[in-house]
Amino acid sequence: MSGTKIPRNEIREGATQNVDIEKEGKMEGGVMSLGGGRGGVYVWKAIWENKYYIMGSYIVKDTNVIDYSIPMLGNIDNTPYPEIVFITNGSLHYMYALKFDPAMAAGSQVALKWNVPHTDGSGCTGATLFDFDQDKKNEIVYRDQTQLRIFDGDGQVLPGALFNNVISGTIREYPV
Repeated sequence: MSGTKIPRNEIREGATQNVDIEKEGKMEGGVMSLGGGRGGVYVWKAIWENKYYIMGSYIVKDTNVIDYSIPMLGNIDNTPYPEIVFITNGSLHYMYALKFDPAMAAGSQVALKWNVPHTDGSGCTGATLFDFDQDKKNEIVYRDQTQLRIFDGDGQVLPGALFNNVISGTIREYPV
């Protein structure tokens, strides 16, 4: 198998995280990037002798993405595989959660799980994972320019976990 290439004018190099997304004891790479005014994530797997293949990718539908957060990788729904959470800006401002499905064909193993809007003008704030209720599912703590929210693995704000009027300019910061 030779290495596969990222399609031209699509996402390129960017903020990288390593994770054992397949849970087989070897690290894969997850990259959040921009290209052609679009943002997206791709997950790749090293094979041998500097060869790799793309396990899956997700390209944000917005064609005016200016910036993005560093991708956050962790289990938010108690499935065997971690999810990828990231934030972008552009004409749309969303937090995205992507799921990994090893049963899909190589190149198609990453798909959108959910997205929710945010008010972060920079588009590059980070989120934090923490298992508040010790149920083996991480909750997502996120603060944009107007709210602090704690989300469950389905992208729903937990009861009592929405705090309004948290007004602040943002850029490359985390809620903790």
